[in-house]
Amino acid sequence: MELCFTETRKILRRGRASLAFRVRTPKTAGEGIAWIEYYTRAASALERWAADTLLARMEQAIEQAPRRGRLYTVSPQLSFLCDGSVTDGRWISLTSTVMLEQDGKITRREDHRVWDAQAGTLCPIEWFLPRKEAKRYYRWAFEIREGFVWGIPAVRSVKKGSPAPVRVGKLKYLFPPS
Repeated sequence: MELCFTETRKILRRGRASLAFRVRTPKTAGEGIAWIEYYTRAASALERWAADTLLARMEQAIEQAPRRGRLYTVSPQLSFLCDGSVTDGRWISLTSTVMLEQDGKITRREDHRVWDAQAGTLCPIEWFLPRKEAKRYYRWAFEIREGFVWGIPAVRSVKKGSPAPVRVGKLKYLFPPS
């Protein structure tokens, strides 16, 4: 199994405000696959939020700006990007990134998930690590890379932004009880 992604770009407009919107989501020949629908629905929800909320705020800021300040504005860019890999032909490790580039600042949020391609379900970290180790990391937010499990510590530091995954341990297949 190999992952394929489809990428779209569009310009969202409302009054004088505009926003470049970029989406990269997983794709497949079949329809109704739960993990693909999850990312497709997330992308469409983000687009609705941008069109209804973000563009309304931008339009209001443009109206309140002095006239000469309106002439040379740069259109912000909002992106929803998915990347991932397949391990052993069954485990799909996907990272979705929402990124807003506006006024020279970049706001970024990442989300890591592992899916079972055969069952179409989301996998908890306990399926790949002993429970004693797994309880120190977020149950649903982890990834599999290069034969290792990368988890996000459950105890957060005071740093701003989303925490980066750390290498937890070697990948083991501890399947759920039937």
